[in-house]
Amino acid sequence: MNTSKNYPGQNALISYLKKQGNKSSYCRFLNLHHNFIVASIFSDNWKDLDNTWFTHFLEEVERLDLNKVLKEKDNS
Repeated sequence: MNTSKNYPGQNALISYLKKQGNKSSYCRFLNLHHNFIVASIFSDNWKDLDNTWFTHFLEEVERLDLNKVLKEKDNS
């Protein structure tokens, strides 16, 4: 799943995930960075935009090895 391509907003996403750790939330990330995400629109289809950012979120969680921490959080 990891594409290892750089994309606009990648540094903001990585910074958010590192800072929040197991408190990371896709919804919270969207709320905090809404203006940037909307400005980076490459499509007029909101579902495509959401799918793209959700994929980026999951890839970075996996790359930073936060997926185990977040899964444990969901199971508690």
